[in-house]
Amino acid sequence: MLAQTHALAHIGANPHRVTIETDAYNGLPGIKIVGLPSKAIEEARERLRSAIRNSGLEFLARKYTINMAPADIAKSGTGYELAMAIGILVATKQITSPTAATCFIAELALDGSLRPAKDCLASVLSAQDVGFDTIVVDPTTTIDPRLCQNITIFRPNNLKELYLHYINEKLLLPWRASGSKMVMATNNESESDLSLVRGLSIAKRALEIAAAGHHNLLLVGPPGAGKTLLAHTLPTILPNASLDDMREIYYLHSLANQAVPLTSSGRPFRAPHHTASEIAIVGGGKYPRPGEISLAHHGVLFMDEFVEFPRSVLEALRQPIEDGHINISRAAESLTFPADVLLVGAMNPCPCGYYGGQTGNCTCPASKIERYLSRLSGPLLDRFDLICHIQPLSPTEWAEPMNESSSSIRKRVELAYTKQLDRNGDPFVPNSRLPLSNFDTRLKLSRSTQSQIQDHISTGRLSARGLTRSQKVARTIADLDGSTTVELDHLNEALYFKRHKLLDRNPAATKVPARSY
Repeated sequence: MLAQTHALAHIGANPHRVTIETDAYNGLPGIKIVGLPSKAIEEARERLRSAIRNSGLEFLARKYTINMAPADIAKSGTGYELAMAIGILVATKQITSPTAATCFIAELALDGSLRPAKDCLASVLSAQDVGFDTIVVDPTTTIDPRLCQNITIFRPNNLKELYLHYINEKLLLPWRASGSKMVMATNNESESDLSLVRGLSIAKRALEIAAAGHHNLLLVGPPGAGKTLLAHTLPTILPNASLDDMREIYYLHSLANQAVPLTSSGRPFRAPHHTASEIAIVGGGKYPRPGEISLAHHGVLFMDEFVEFPRSVLEALRQPIEDGHINISRAAESLTFPADVLLVGAMNPCPCGYYGGQTGNCTCPASKIERYLSRLSGPLLDRFDLICHIQPLSPTEWAEPMNESSSSIRKRVELAYTKQLDRNGDPFVPNSRLPLSNFDTRLKLSRSTQSQIQDHISTGRLSARGLTRSQKVARTIADLDGSTTVELDHLNEALYFKRHKLLDRNPAATKVPARSY
């Protein structure tokens, strides 16, 4: 008898419906699995036989051919085993066939109990997208109830319970997720509040602008100036993630088989080490998985010691930073992962770290400094909307009282977000990703600002991309100030953060904005 059950495969960031066809017929007993299975799937033959027998069910002496369709998609992982076991039971007429809208995702233990599969959470989140209304998973899989409202979830403990359900002897009750929450690895935000950071008012202003408009930020300063601390405070002022954003975040982390390190805003914060490989950052592998830039989707990707990353890694960031997704092309296939991140880089101004500082302790020759800074290519540097140089605190700044907390800054950021939503429409488009269509209309530049921009165009001080990004930053500053139009002060502040004397390849006088930080 021929039986059909269903599972899910994940190719890149896209779910694909997989039909498990099981044919049982007379012949030399055995199980043959076809359809581009991985080694782990081929080893399922022994687990299937033992799980069915140890569940008190019959494993009839038949020849079984299991086809995983479509056959041209490579399958990996152990999540197909439950669907195969149900297919064998249907093919041997021990149970009735489940509906085509039912998906099975779980690994089988030898005693018939169900174990979590690597992509189980991703399958629950995406099952409805490919036409399933019911999914059967292991008993440990838990998901935020807000993300699975339109799908029925069954969580049997073992294969025997599922068998009794399909013969109508003991029906399973759908899992009610009400009140359940996913167990997350969280950052200790109580130690990362901006009120605990003394001084560094200009840097805090840069953080606020970056959070409000989703602008990439580069922090430059000597060792111990507070770059890393500032970066770790950024998640505390980000606005809350929407449900759609959270679905994508959970989905990508499930594909990578990682816990979701969420902050109180619901956004991830990723901080890979500078020795990470290109594949670790951008994604890939034999069975391509998301890299750090995709795991930081809708959150913050913090790259400390930025120029110490391999040059290939830094240059690989250029396209995803600009487009909001990463394309991974291989000989066999081409995949796309989302990568809409807020990139924060931190670096020293020179190899020893003290060039341009107030102490004057730099021992690096000029040629060595130039080689060090040249690791940042012009196109990559152009993709940072904000560049902020940080100096160590003076004794006066150490004596200053604590500044405003992250919660108060977050309120201003959320108000700016609301203004962007009202202006740019739904789905939300932050200022950093304003499309060129109706660009000037959405910016709403004042006449004096337009005149200043024309001056910058005529002098060629900035590239076209750099000037466009500075206008977007100015729009964010105007939103934070509650202004409907972008005034000259907003543009000057944006240009101040865009062109820093230390990293400027074409030095020119940069006027500090007349603003009290």
